[in-house]
Formats: sequence, structure tokens, C-alpha cells
Amino acid sequence: MIHMSRKLLRSISAVLLVAIVVAFAWRTFLHWGQRMWDYGLAYNESQQWIDGRSPYDVDELAARWARQPHPSGVADTLPFETTNLLPSTLVMIAPLALLPPPPSFALWLVIHSILIAGMIVALVWLADVPWLGWRSLLIGAGVLMGGPLRGGIQSGQYAVPAIALLIIASCLLARQRATWLAGVLLALGCAFKPQLGLPFVAYWAWRRQWRAAIIGGALFALITIVGIARLELAGTHWYSPWKDSVARTAAPGGALDFTSAHYQFDQLLNLQMPVHAVFPSRPVAHAVALGVAGAMALLLLVLSRPGRSRPGRSRFDELAGLGCLSVIVLLPVYHRYYDGAIVALALALVLRDIRWGRPVARWVAVAVLATLLLPVTPASNLAERGQIPPSLQSTWAWRALARPAHAWLMPILAAALLWTEWNKGREKVKQMVAEPGKARRQQTVAAAVTVS
Repeated sequence: MIHMSRKLLRSISAVLLVAIVVAFAWRTFLHWGQRMWDYGLAYNESQQWIDGRSPYDVDELAARWARQPHPSGVADTLPFETTNLLPSTLVMIAPLALLPPPPSFALWLVIHSILIAGMIVALVWLADVPWLGWRSLLIGAGVLMGGPLRGGIQSGQYAVPAIALLIIASCLLARQRATWLAGVLLALGCAFKPQLGLPFVAYWAWRRQWRAAIIGGALFALITIVGIARLELAGTHWYSPWKDSVARTAAPGGALDFTSAHYQFDQLLNLQMPVHAVFPSRPVAHAVALGVAGAMALLLLVLSRPGRSRPGRSRFDELAGLGCLSVIVLLPVYHRYYDGAIVALALALVLRDIRWGRPVARWVAVAVLATLLLPVTPASNLAERGQIPPSLQSTWAWRALARPAHAWLMPILAAALLWTEWNKGREKVKQMVAEPGKARRQQTVAAAVTVS
């Protein structure tokens, strides 16, 4: 009877997973070419790099895009003044930039799909839960239906392959499999998105996965050198335009600006944005964001310090460390909502450990992760639909708390995860201290029974 019930539950789980995949594909891929502006920007800049021309010349980029046939629905003009991709990213996009736009865009979507499937398999494997159990079903559903991932795919963001590569690499290292391959995947993830990838390389170096960390760092450096060398050998005037582009996008109202002058500032997840909404000072915002992220990173390093070989020491929970890291990396530097897909590691951790009656901090993490099922900027969306009174929109609470809600929730999520892992460590220490006395009592009872 129990065997039949388990088979029935697995069948139901499989059917639900198929339904989720179909719903995800319908909502995300049906009009795949209509909003892939981020990939359009990267594709065009990479073509400039291949030709040995400046990838940061706005006029040349606009003229090139206007001459090319692009997929139906993609804008005829793209905001090239808002982008300043690093040379490593240009190298990663270059193989696809050799193709005409329509097949290149379609292949980019196929690559997304393959890597997302691999990421979900890696998360379930890393969480060590039954493949067709309810936990694995929720991990897959949470990843696919999460707003950050769907937003990243719809815009053609290179953050999506970066995140998938980093998660797959981390799974291999946590399982101590194919460390050389994991190092290559770390390097590719770094090349797509260095601000996400480099913390993972540093983390695995701290965990004494030297081969993977060295391969990842060295290969990333090589990709970066190739990207710069192509421009230098072609005699391209690129560095000054790149610096100008960075300065322009970081200025008030620019794409990298974290103040309310940014027309989409509530799509940011880095901590500077909500702190600046409360204390309108850039130095204060930077100091608080870096201080909080630094303190949390230091605590994570303490919790995940490589264990010394001594009897009775439990093995470190790699998924716990990765789950905490996935949230902390979002806090100190510029990250948009789609970068939040990296917290799939935190999702896998929470769903693996969740039990009724477990610490409140774990349920706080569940509640925060549930908000990522919402589309980007839910508060602004409600305001645009006229469902928020104008009088409320003019209040301090709306500007400082409601609009940047997602960014406020990220440090709360990190704190909840760290607190839970800290308490787990304390419980293990108490258990280890109590075990010798417990063993002696058991020996005494056994001896008494033998005598009697």
C-alpha cells in the first residue's frame, strides 16, 4: 500500500513538473524575440569587437544595428548609451555574433534552455533530495516560475548563463567531481558576469578547492586578455570611450545609478539603493552596503572555514555556504532583478531543510524567497495601473520602503540564512560536548546489566 502511494506521488510529481515546464515555456518563450534588448546590445558590441572597432562608440553601434535584419519585435533602436560591457563578455558572445541576428537570437535562447535544465538538475543533486519528490518539484518550480529568471530570459540577459554555469560548477565541487571541468565553468561564468563569478572563485579557493579556483581565475584572466588584445592589436581607441561610458551610466539618472533619479531604480537589488532612499547620501549608501556585505561575508568565512582533521568533526554543509553566498554577492555592487536568479541556491537550501517547527529564521527565508515569484517592481506596476492613490505615492514610506522592497529583503534573507547556520553550528558543538558523558552513562548501564 505504501509502495503504491509512493508510486502515485511520484507520478503526480512528474505530471506537475511537466505542467510547470509547459507553463514556463508558454509565458517566457512564446514571444521570445520581442524583448531581448540586452542580448541585442551585447550582440552588436561583440560584432564591433570582432571587426576591431570600438564596442563603445554609440553612433557606430546604432548605425550597425539599423543596417541589420533583426528578429520581429526587437526594437529598431536600442539604448547603446546605457551599456559598457567588459571585454571578457564580448569574447563570450563573439561566436554567436558571427551569425546573422535571427538565428543568433534563437540559438541564444536554446543555450539558455539547456543551461537552465542543467542548473535545475545540479540544484536537486546538490540538495540530495529524491528526484521526483515534492522537494525537487518545488525546487524546479521555484526556479522556473521565479521573476528574476523569467525577466532575464525575456531580455536575453547574459546573467542567466553566468548563473547557470556557476551553480553547475559549484555542484560539481561540492560533490567533489570533475574539479577541472568545474574550474572551466567558473571561468566562463566569470567571463559573462565578473561581479557574480569572482566571489564564487574566491569562495572555492577559501574552501581549498585549489585546482578549480586556479583554473577558474587563470582562464578568466586569459579570456579578458584576449578581449583587450583584439582591440589593442587593431589599434582601436576603446579605453577612453569605455571610461566615458562608465562615468555616464554611473551619473545621476544613468543605467548604473542607484538613486531615485534612475527611472528603473526599483529594479536594483544592491543595498545602496534602499539605503540611499532612506539616507540620501552616496557615501553613506556605499559605506552601509559595503559594511553589511563585508560583515556577512566575514561570518560566512568563519562558518565555512576549512575543517582541521580531528575526530568527531562534522563535514561542512556546502549547500548552506553556497546558499548564503548567493545572497551576499547581491548586496555590495550593482545588480538588477534578473541577477537575483542566483538565489536559486538559497531556495534549494531552504526547501531541503524545511520542516514544521523548525527555527523561525528558516520560515522568514521562505517568505522572502516567495516574493521572488512576483514580477519585477510590483509596487511600481500597481502604481502604473492606478491601483495606488497618488497621495500614498508621494509619501516617504512609499519611496523608501515599498518601491525598494525587493532590495530591502535581500539582506533580511542573508541574515536569516546565516542565523540558521550559526545556530546549527552551536547545536553541533553542544551535541559533541554532551556525547562523551552520554557514552559513559551508556557504558555504566551496560555494565550493570551484564553484572545482574
